[in-house]
Amino acid sequence: MPKRSAICVSVLLTLLSAVASAEPHPSPIFVYDPDHSMTMGAHGLGGLHAGIGHLVHTHIPVSLASSAGVTASIGNLAYRLTRLYATSYLPAYLAYLTQHEYFGHGARYREFGYFDNDYDINLPPPLGDGGGWARRGEPAPSDRIVTTHEELAIVTGGVEANTLLAGELLFRWFRSGRIPNHEALLYLRASSDLPFYIAATERDLTGPSDQGDVARYIDLINDHAGRSSAQEFVLTARILQRQAAIELLNPLRYVCIWAIGYGHIAKGRDFATLPSLRLGRLRCLLIPRLALTPFGSEYCLDSLVGWDSKALRVTMGVGDRKFHRFWDVALRSAGFLAIGGVQLDGDLRLWKQPALELGGREVREGPSGLGGSGVLTVRLPLGEEMPSSAMVMQVGYKATGYTPGEALAGGPIYRFGLSF
Repeated sequence: MPKRSAICVSVLLTLLSAVASAEPHPSPIFVYDPDHSMTMGAHGLGGLHAGIGHLVHTHIPVSLASSAGVTASIGNLAYRLTRLYATSYLPAYLAYLTQHEYFGHGARYREFGYFDNDYDINLPPPLGDGGGWARRGEPAPSDRIVTTHEELAIVTGGVEANTLLAGELLFRWFRSGRIPNHEALLYLRASSDLPFYIAATERDLTGPSDQGDVARYIDLINDHAGRSSAQEFVLTARILQRQAAIELLNPLRYVCIWAIGYGHIAKGRDFATLPSLRLGRLRCLLIPRLALTPFGSEYCLDSLVGWDSKALRVTMGVGDRKFHRFWDVALRSAGFLAIGGVQLDGDLRLWKQPALELGGREVREGPSGLGGSGVLTVRLPLGEEMPSSAMVMQVGYKATGYTPGEALAGGPIYRFGLSF
Protein backbone atom coordinates (compact mmCIF):
# COMPACT_ATOMS: atom_id res chain seq x y z
CA MET A 1 0.00 0.00 0.00
CA PRO A 2 1.63 3.30 -1.06
CA LYS A 3 2.23 5.99 1.54
CA ARG A 4 -0.55 8.17 0.08
CA SER A 5 -3.03 5.29 0.40
CA ALA A 6 -1.94 4.67 4.00
CA ILE A 7 -2.59 8.33 4.82
CA CYS A 8 -6.03 8.07 3.19
CA VAL A 9 -6.81 5.04 5.36
CA SER A 10 -5.91 7.06 8.48
CA VAL A 11 -8.04 10.04 7.45
CA LEU A 12 -10.99 7.80 6.52
CA LEU A 13 -10.88 6.03 9.88
CA THR A 14 -10.72 9.36 11.69
CA LEU A 15 -13.73 10.80 9.88
CA LEU A 16 -15.91 7.70 10.01
CA SER A 17 -15.13 7.03 13.65
CA ALA A 18 -16.87 10.33 14.30
CA VAL A 19 -20.26 8.78 13.60
CA ALA A 20 -19.83 6.03 16.19
CA SER A 21 -22.50 5.25 18.78
CA ALA A 22 -23.85 8.20 20.70
CA GLU A 23 -24.11 6.21 23.93
CA PRO A 24 -22.23 8.17 26.64
CA HIS A 25 -20.63 5.03 28.10
CA PRO A 26 -18.47 3.93 26.50
CA SER A 27 -17.60 5.67 23.24
CA PRO A 28 -15.32 4.05 20.64
CA ILE A 29 -12.06 5.90 20.13
CA PHE A 30 -9.66 6.44 17.28
CA VAL A 31 -5.96 6.75 18.05
CA TYR A 32 -3.09 7.48 15.70
CA ASP A 33 0.55 6.49 15.85
CA PRO A 34 3.22 6.90 13.16
CA ASP A 35 3.72 3.14 12.77
CA HIS A 36 0.02 2.38 12.13
CA SER A 37 0.14 -0.23 14.88
CA MET A 38 -2.22 -3.10 15.65
CA THR A 39 -3.71 -1.03 18.47
CA MET A 40 -4.45 1.82 16.08
CA GLY A 41 -6.22 -0.61 13.78
CA ALA A 42 -8.20 -2.24 16.59
CA HIS A 43 -9.53 1.11 17.84
CA GLY A 44 -10.02 2.67 14.40
CA LEU A 45 -11.68 -0.24 12.64
CA GLY A 46 -13.79 -1.03 15.69
CA GLY A 47 -14.91 2.60 15.86
CA LEU A 48 -15.58 2.70 12.13
CA HIS A 49 -17.73 -0.41 12.33
CA ALA A 50 -19.62 0.99 15.32
CA GLY A 51 -20.21 4.19 13.35
CA ILE A 52 -21.66 2.30 10.43
CA GLY A 53 -23.88 0.37 12.83
CA HIS A 54 -25.15 3.58 14.40
CA LEU A 55 -26.05 4.99 10.99
CA VAL A 56 -27.82 1.76 10.02
CA HIS A 57 -29.72 1.57 13.32
CA THR A 58 -30.75 5.23 13.03
CA HIS A 59 -31.62 5.51 9.34
CA ILE A 60 -32.35 2.04 7.93
CA PRO A 61 -35.40 0.28 9.43
CA VAL A 62 -34.94 -3.28 10.66
CA SER A 63 -38.27 -4.34 9.09
CA LEU A 64 -40.22 -3.19 6.03
CA ALA A 65 -43.68 -4.58 6.76
CA SER A 66 -45.46 -4.15 10.10
CA SER A 67 -48.20 -6.71 9.50
CA ALA A 68 -48.06 -10.21 10.98
CA GLY A 69 -48.97 -12.23 7.87
CA VAL A 70 -46.87 -15.04 6.41
CA THR A 71 -45.97 -13.02 3.32
CA ALA A 72 -44.89 -10.05 5.45
CA SER A 73 -42.80 -12.30 7.72
CA ILE A 74 -41.00 -13.91 4.77
CA GLY A 75 -40.44 -10.50 3.21
CA ASN A 76 -39.02 -9.10 6.44
CA LEU A 77 -36.76 -12.12 6.82
CA ALA A 78 -35.36 -11.70 3.31
CA TYR A 79 -34.95 -7.97 3.88
CA ARG A 80 -33.05 -8.47 7.16
CA LEU A 81 -30.72 -11.00 5.57
CA THR A 82 -29.95 -8.53 2.78
CA ARG A 83 -29.52 -5.68 5.28
CA LEU A 84 -27.26 -7.86 7.41
CA TYR A 85 -25.03 -8.81 4.47
CA ALA A 86 -24.77 -5.31 3.02
CA THR A 87 -24.42 -3.27 6.20
CA SER A 88 -22.81 -5.70 8.66
CA TYR A 89 -21.12 -8.67 7.00
CA LEU A 90 -19.38 -6.69 4.25
CA PRO A 91 -17.92 -4.04 6.62
CA ALA A 92 -17.04 -6.73 9.19
CA TYR A 93 -15.22 -8.86 6.65
CA LEU A 94 -13.26 -5.92 5.24
CA ALA A 95 -12.39 -4.73 8.77
CA TYR A 96 -11.19 -8.22 9.79
CA LEU A 97 -9.11 -8.61 6.62
CA THR A 98 -7.62 -5.10 6.84
CA GLN A 99 -6.75 -5.67 10.50
CA HIS A 100 -5.11 -9.00 9.65
CA GLU A 101 -3.07 -7.86 6.66
CA TYR A 102 -2.36 -4.13 7.00
CA PHE A 103 -2.49 -3.61 10.78
CA GLY A 104 -1.27 -7.15 11.59
CA HIS A 105 1.46 -8.42 9.29
CA GLY A 106 1.99 -4.90 8.01
CA ALA A 107 2.63 -3.49 11.49
CA ARG A 108 5.44 -6.00 12.00
CA TYR A 109 6.89 -5.23 8.55
CA ARG A 110 6.98 -1.55 9.39
CA GLU A 111 8.42 -2.27 12.84
CA PHE A 112 11.33 -4.18 11.35
CA GLY A 113 12.15 -1.54 8.75
CA TYR A 114 10.46 -2.81 5.60
CA PHE A 115 9.11 -0.15 3.26
CA ASP A 116 7.03 -0.19 0.04
CA ASN A 117 5.07 -3.10 1.44
CA ASP A 118 2.17 -4.34 -0.65
CA TYR A 119 -1.32 -5.42 0.42
CA ASP A 120 -4.32 -6.97 -1.29
CA ILE A 121 -7.81 -6.84 0.26
CA ASN A 122 -10.67 -8.51 -1.61
CA LEU A 123 -14.44 -8.50 -1.11
CA PRO A 124 -16.04 -11.66 0.27
CA PRO A 125 -18.12 -13.99 -1.92
CA PRO A 126 -20.18 -13.56 -4.00
CA LEU A 127 -18.69 -10.13 -4.77
CA GLY A 128 -15.08 -11.33 -4.72
CA ASP A 129 -12.83 -14.24 -3.81
CA GLY A 130 -12.52 -13.09 -0.19
CA GLY A 131 -8.75 -13.46 -0.10
CA GLY A 132 -6.04 -11.12 1.06
CA TRP A 133 -2.31 -10.99 1.53
CA ALA A 134 0.52 -8.81 2.77
CA ARG A 135 3.89 -8.81 1.02
CA ARG A 136 6.97 -7.20 2.55
CA GLY A 137 8.98 -4.69 0.56
CA GLU A 138 12.64 -3.77 0.86
CA PRO A 139 14.37 -3.71 4.25
CA ALA A 140 15.99 -0.56 5.59
CA PRO A 141 18.91 -0.79 5.97
CA SER A 142 19.34 -3.30 3.17
CA ASP A 143 21.68 -5.48 5.25
CA ARG A 144 19.34 -5.69 8.25
CA ILE A 145 19.20 -9.14 9.84
CA VAL A 146 15.70 -10.42 10.69
CA THR A 147 15.82 -12.92 13.54
CA THR A 148 13.62 -15.98 13.95
CA HIS A 149 11.78 -14.31 16.83
CA GLU A 150 10.98 -11.38 14.53
CA GLU A 151 9.84 -13.74 11.77
CA LEU A 152 7.58 -15.48 14.30
CA ALA A 153 6.12 -12.09 15.25
CA ILE A 154 5.49 -11.38 11.55
CA VAL A 155 3.67 -14.63 10.77
CA THR A 156 1.47 -14.38 13.88
CA GLY A 157 0.85 -10.65 13.42
CA GLY A 158 -2.41 -11.12 11.53
CA VAL A 159 -4.16 -13.31 14.10
CA GLU A 160 -2.63 -11.27 16.93
CA ALA A 161 -4.13 -8.07 15.51
CA ASN A 162 -7.60 -9.59 15.22
CA THR A 163 -7.40 -10.89 18.79
CA LEU A 164 -6.83 -7.27 19.84
CA LEU A 165 -9.79 -6.13 17.74
CA ALA A 166 -12.08 -8.75 19.31
CA GLY A 167 -10.83 -7.71 22.75
CA GLU A 168 -11.69 -4.06 22.12
CA LEU A 169 -15.23 -4.97 21.07
CA LEU A 170 -15.69 -7.21 24.11
CA PHE A 171 -14.41 -4.60 26.57
CA ARG A 172 -16.73 -1.93 25.17
CA TRP A 173 -19.72 -4.29 25.21
CA PHE A 174 -18.99 -5.36 28.76
CA ARG A 175 -18.99 -1.77 29.97
CA SER A 176 -22.32 -1.01 28.33
CA GLY A 177 -23.89 -4.40 29.15
CA ARG A 178 -25.23 -4.96 25.65
CA ILE A 179 -24.16 -6.24 22.24
CA PRO A 180 -24.97 -4.26 19.08
CA ASN A 181 -26.03 -7.10 16.79
CA HIS A 182 -24.40 -5.21 13.93
CA GLU A 183 -21.00 -5.73 15.60
CA ALA A 184 -21.54 -9.38 16.54
CA LEU A 185 -20.39 -10.58 13.12
CA LEU A 186 -17.15 -8.61 13.47
CA TYR A 187 -16.47 -10.18 16.86
CA LEU A 188 -17.14 -13.67 15.48
CA ARG A 189 -14.80 -13.12 12.53
CA ALA A 190 -12.00 -11.44 14.49
CA SER A 191 -12.04 -13.78 17.51
CA SER A 192 -12.16 -16.86 15.26
CA ASP A 193 -9.21 -15.85 13.09
CA LEU A 194 -6.67 -17.98 14.99
CA PRO A 195 -8.81 -21.09 15.71
CA PHE A 196 -10.07 -21.19 12.10
CA TYR A 197 -6.51 -20.81 10.79
CA ILE A 198 -5.36 -23.66 13.03
CA ALA A 199 -8.29 -25.86 12.01
CA ALA A 200 -7.52 -25.29 8.31
CA THR A 201 -3.88 -26.36 8.71
CA GLU A 202 -3.26 -29.93 7.54
CA ARG A 203 -3.00 -32.38 10.41
CA ASP A 204 -0.20 -34.35 8.74
CA LEU A 205 2.00 -31.32 8.19
CA THR A 206 5.51 -32.77 8.24
CA GLY A 207 7.90 -30.17 6.90
CA PRO A 208 8.39 -26.72 5.36
CA SER A 209 5.12 -25.50 3.90
CA ASP A 210 3.52 -22.50 2.22
CA GLN A 211 0.06 -23.31 3.59
CA GLY A 212 -0.18 -20.11 5.57
CA ASP A 213 0.68 -18.37 8.80
CA VAL A 214 0.13 -21.27 11.22
CA ALA A 215 2.08 -23.74 9.06
CA ARG A 216 4.93 -21.24 8.80
CA TYR A 217 4.80 -20.71 12.56
CA ILE A 218 5.16 -24.46 13.17
CA ASP A 219 8.16 -24.63 10.83
CA LEU A 220 9.91 -21.62 12.36
CA ILE A 221 9.48 -22.40 16.04
CA ASN A 222 10.56 -26.02 15.71
CA ASP A 223 13.57 -25.07 13.58
CA HIS A 224 14.59 -22.42 16.13
CA ALA A 225 14.60 -25.16 18.78
CA GLY A 226 16.96 -27.23 16.62
CA ARG A 227 14.23 -29.60 15.40
CA SER A 228 14.27 -29.16 11.64
CA SER A 229 13.18 -32.73 10.89
CA ALA A 230 9.45 -33.39 10.92
CA GLN A 231 9.99 -36.46 13.06
CA GLU A 232 11.54 -34.23 15.74
CA PHE A 233 8.80 -31.58 15.77
CA VAL A 234 7.66 -30.73 19.30
CA LEU A 235 4.76 -28.62 18.09
CA THR A 236 2.60 -29.88 15.22
CA ALA A 237 -0.67 -28.93 13.58
CA ARG A 238 -2.39 -31.79 15.40
CA ILE A 239 -1.15 -30.53 18.79
CA LEU A 240 -2.25 -26.96 18.02
CA GLN A 241 -5.69 -28.19 17.01
CA ARG A 242 -6.06 -29.97 20.33
CA GLN A 243 -4.92 -26.86 22.19
CA ALA A 244 -7.32 -24.67 20.19
CA ALA A 245 -10.24 -26.71 21.54
CA ILE A 246 -10.15 -24.29 24.48
CA GLU A 247 -11.73 -21.75 22.11
CA LEU A 248 -14.93 -23.80 22.18
CA LEU A 249 -15.38 -22.66 25.80
CA ASN A 250 -15.76 -19.01 24.79
CA PRO A 251 -19.43 -18.33 25.68
CA LEU A 252 -19.58 -15.06 23.78
CA ARG A 253 -19.37 -16.79 20.40
CA TYR A 254 -22.59 -18.68 21.09
CA VAL A 255 -24.24 -15.51 22.38
CA CYS A 256 -23.26 -13.66 19.17
CA ILE A 257 -24.61 -16.48 16.98
CA TRP A 258 -27.89 -16.38 18.94
CA ALA A 259 -28.05 -12.58 18.77
CA ILE A 260 -27.60 -12.59 14.99
CA GLY A 261 -29.73 -15.60 14.10
CA TYR A 262 -32.60 -15.29 16.55
CA GLY A 263 -32.47 -11.73 17.88
CA HIS A 264 -31.73 -9.90 14.63
CA ILE A 265 -32.84 -12.08 11.70
CA ALA A 266 -35.85 -13.76 13.33
CA LYS A 267 -37.02 -11.05 15.74
CA GLY A 268 -35.73 -7.85 14.14
CA ARG A 269 -33.72 -6.60 17.13
CA ASP A 270 -30.61 -4.47 16.73
CA PHE A 271 -29.28 -5.05 20.28
CA ALA A 272 -28.87 -8.01 22.63
CA THR A 273 -28.13 -8.17 26.35
CA LEU A 274 -24.58 -9.28 27.20
CA PRO A 275 -25.03 -12.16 29.66
CA SER A 276 -22.74 -12.34 32.66
CA LEU A 277 -22.55 -13.82 36.13
CA ARG A 278 -24.18 -11.33 38.53
CA LEU A 279 -23.50 -10.87 42.21
CA GLY A 280 -25.63 -7.90 43.15
CA ARG A 281 -24.38 -5.00 41.04
CA LEU A 282 -21.19 -6.88 40.20
CA ARG A 283 -20.94 -8.47 36.75
CA CYS A 284 -18.35 -11.14 35.79
CA LEU A 285 -17.43 -12.79 32.50
CA LEU A 286 -14.68 -15.33 31.68
CA ILE A 287 -13.27 -15.80 28.16
CA PRO A 288 -10.67 -18.58 27.61
CA ARG A 289 -8.56 -18.48 24.46
CA LEU A 290 -5.31 -19.59 22.82
CA ALA A 291 -2.48 -17.33 21.65
CA LEU A 292 0.70 -17.81 19.64
CA THR A 293 3.86 -16.06 20.85
CA PRO A 294 7.51 -16.09 19.72
CA PHE A 295 8.14 -18.57 22.56
CA GLY A 296 5.32 -21.04 21.86
CA SER A 297 1.58 -21.34 22.27
CA GLU A 298 -0.07 -19.82 25.34
CA TYR A 299 -3.30 -20.52 27.22
CA CYS A 300 -5.03 -17.26 28.19
CA LEU A 301 -8.00 -16.37 30.37
CA ASP A 302 -9.67 -12.95 30.15
CA SER A 303 -11.58 -12.23 33.37
CA LEU A 304 -13.87 -9.20 33.20
CA VAL A 305 -15.38 -7.67 36.33
CA GLY A 306 -17.45 -4.51 36.47
CA TRP A 307 -20.43 -2.53 37.68
CA ASP A 308 -22.28 0.31 35.97
CA SER A 309 -19.85 1.56 33.28
CA LYS A 310 -16.74 0.66 35.29
CA ALA A 311 -14.76 -2.37 34.17
CA LEU A 312 -11.61 -4.32 34.96
CA ARG A 313 -10.09 -6.92 32.69
CA VAL A 314 -7.48 -9.27 34.13
CA THR A 315 -5.69 -11.43 31.56
CA MET A 316 -3.55 -14.34 32.70
CA GLY A 317 -1.46 -16.32 30.24
CA VAL A 318 0.69 -19.43 30.71
CA GLY A 319 2.91 -20.97 28.05
CA ASP A 320 2.54 -24.66 27.19
CA ARG A 321 6.25 -25.28 28.10
CA LYS A 322 7.14 -27.21 24.97
CA PHE A 323 9.93 -24.75 24.22
CA HIS A 324 10.10 -22.34 27.17
CA ARG A 325 8.48 -21.54 30.48
CA PHE A 326 6.80 -18.17 30.37
CA TRP A 327 3.75 -16.35 31.73
CA ASP A 328 2.17 -12.92 31.77
CA VAL A 329 -0.51 -11.02 33.68
CA ALA A 330 -2.27 -7.90 32.39
CA LEU A 331 -4.71 -5.50 34.04
CA ARG A 332 -6.86 -3.00 32.18
CA SER A 333 -9.19 -0.56 33.91
CA ALA A 334 -11.79 1.88 32.57
CA GLY A 335 -14.24 4.30 34.16
CA PHE A 336 -12.76 4.30 37.67
CA LEU A 337 -10.91 7.61 37.87
CA ALA A 338 -11.96 11.05 36.67
CA ILE A 339 -10.39 14.34 37.78
CA GLY A 340 -12.17 17.53 36.80
CA GLY A 341 -13.95 15.75 33.97
CA VAL A 342 -10.70 14.21 32.68
CA GLN A 343 -10.97 10.42 32.61
CA LEU A 344 -7.88 8.33 33.32
CA ASP A 345 -7.74 4.65 32.32
CA GLY A 346 -4.82 2.27 32.74
CA ASP A 347 -3.29 -0.79 31.12
CA LEU A 348 -0.51 -2.65 32.99
CA ARG A 349 1.29 -5.86 32.05
CA LEU A 350 3.88 -7.98 33.85
CA TRP A 351 5.65 -10.94 32.28
CA LYS A 352 8.35 -13.52 32.69
CA GLN A 353 9.83 -14.47 29.32
CA PRO A 354 12.96 -15.86 27.67
CA ALA A 355 15.28 -13.38 26.00
CA LEU A 356 14.09 -12.02 22.65
CA GLU A 357 16.50 -12.02 19.71
CA LEU A 358 16.27 -8.65 17.98
CA GLY A 359 17.69 -7.97 14.54
CA GLY A 360 19.56 -5.13 12.92
CA ARG A 361 22.96 -4.99 11.33
CA GLU A 362 23.82 -7.47 14.04
CA VAL A 363 21.71 -9.66 16.32
CA ARG A 364 21.25 -8.50 19.89
CA GLU A 365 19.55 -10.30 22.74
CA GLY A 366 17.08 -8.65 25.06
CA PRO A 367 16.86 -9.33 28.78
CA SER A 368 15.24 -12.50 30.04
CA GLY A 369 13.08 -12.88 33.14
CA LEU A 370 10.69 -10.27 34.47
CA GLY A 371 9.56 -7.30 32.42
CA GLY A 372 6.54 -5.10 32.04
CA SER A 373 4.69 -2.29 30.36
CA GLY A 374 2.24 0.42 31.34
CA VAL A 375 -0.04 2.71 29.31
CA LEU A 376 -2.19 5.57 30.61
CA THR A 377 -5.17 6.66 28.50
CA VAL A 378 -6.31 10.24 29.10
CA ARG A 379 -9.65 11.55 27.81
CA LEU A 380 -10.04 15.35 27.74
CA PRO A 381 -13.69 16.45 27.19
CA LEU A 382 -14.27 18.72 24.19
CA GLY A 383 -16.91 20.79 25.96
CA GLU A 384 -20.50 20.82 27.15
CA GLU A 385 -21.78 20.97 23.56
CA MET A 386 -20.16 17.57 22.88
CA PRO A 387 -20.47 15.66 26.19
CA SER A 388 -19.66 12.26 24.64
CA SER A 389 -16.60 13.48 22.72
CA ALA A 390 -13.05 13.87 23.95
CA MET A 391 -9.45 14.22 22.90
CA VAL A 392 -7.56 11.03 23.69
CA MET A 393 -3.90 10.58 24.55
CA GLN A 394 -2.13 7.31 25.31
CA VAL A 395 1.30 7.50 26.90
CA GLY A 396 3.39 4.77 28.44
CA TYR A 397 6.52 2.68 28.34
CA LYS A 398 7.38 -0.97 27.81
CA ALA A 399 10.48 -3.01 28.43
CA THR A 400 11.96 -5.17 25.68
CA GLY A 401 9.76 -8.24 25.41
CA TYR A 402 6.70 -9.61 23.67
CA THR A 403 3.46 -7.74 24.35
CA PRO A 404 0.46 -8.25 22.05
CA GLY A 405 0.03 -5.28 19.74
CA GLU A 406 3.27 -3.51 20.70
CA ALA A 407 6.79 -3.43 19.26
CA LEU A 408 9.21 -6.07 20.53
CA ALA A 409 11.89 -3.53 21.46
CA GLY A 410 11.50 -1.49 24.61
CA GLY A 411 10.71 2.19 24.53
CA PRO A 412 8.04 4.87 24.99
CA ILE A 413 4.47 4.39 23.79
CA TYR A 414 2.49 7.38 22.57
CA ARG A 415 -0.70 7.79 20.60
CA PHE A 416 -3.30 10.51 20.24
CA GLY A 417 -6.79 10.71 18.82
CA LEU A 418 -10.47 11.37 19.45
CA SER A 419 -13.42 9.70 21.12
CA PHE A 420 -16.95 10.20 19.80
